[in-house]
Amino acid sequence: MKTKRTLVLISFLLISISVAAGLFWRGEPPPLEFTDIKGISIISPPVSLPDINLKDHNGKRITLDDFKGHWSMAFFGYTHCPDVCPTSLAVMKRVA
Repeated sequence: MKTKRTLVLISFLLISISVAAGLFWRGEPPPLEFTDIKGISIISPPVSLPDINLKDHNGKRITLDDFKGHWSMAFFGYTHCPDVCPTSLAVMKRVA
């Protein structure tokens, strides 16, 4: 009985040490570089946006002032597009 208890204790210690060592050596993932992210384009030097004149779904006029102080993303899709647009809109919904 005593040897079985010792064997269980040694097994538990070895497993605990193995898990701790694995977590320690795993470390943090390396930071992403802009070149690692697909679909990102960097414009250098930055370009100022011209004033825009758009309408929302209620017909209200939208300008750049409406977006100041907020992160914004624009998506221009088609009104009738049976294949790519639903997929693209699903991705946009996950981002928002």
